[in-house]
Amino acid sequence: MLQRAFVSAAVVVSTCALAQDGLKADRPEVKVGDAWTYERVNRDGSRLDVRHEIKAVAPDALTVVVVDAAGTTEQQWTPELNYVRGEGQRVLRPHQQYVSFPLTVGREWKVETKGISTSGREAKSDGACKVVTFEKVATKAGAFDAFKVECNTEFTLYGRTPLFGRDRYLYWYAPALRGVVRAERLTRDAVSVFADWTQELVATTVN
Repeated sequence: MLQRAFVSAAVVVSTCALAQDGLKADRPEVKVGDAWTYERVNRDGSRLDVRHEIKAVAPDALTVVVVDAAGTTEQQWTPELNYVRGEGQRVLRPHQQYVSFPLTVGREWKVETKGISTSGREAKSDGACKVVTFEKVATKAGAFDAFKVECNTEFTLYGRTPLFGRDRYLYWYAPALRGVVRAERLTRDAVSVFADWTQELVATTVN
């Protein structure tokens, strides 16, 4: 059963070690049964719940059950919480690359991903992510100390007429909850908006 998230200061200290150059978050050790439920608000004002639950943990992969308005699917993620593939969904090679541990303020990394879209078209994405700051962020599940990370990429969807666009993904990762507690996304080309939403944590079960 989902529980409202509550994290003491002691937990935050134990999961986010203080290094000489500031706070650092190492890759989390997620466990079977860990779950995070978010409320997503789309550009048009519509709302939906999105739930992620860890179903299986292997040395090189996580199996995650995702429940949203489209139904229930299983996805494969990396141990660093990056999406790889899902049932009837896009396949990325090697993976999404938006999360890279350890997280420290000021750290940057490149994003270079190729894949196959849901329509079977080849795609690629290039850009970079940066850890902007470490701050307290408010959610419906409470306020949490989190690393704020901004990712900006340009993508190409190949086909008879190639499609070029940009993706901006902003998220707050809370070490104490071993996951993202807030996120914002805007994906568009010169004409159309494909994704424009914000989401925040409303409940969690972290074993």
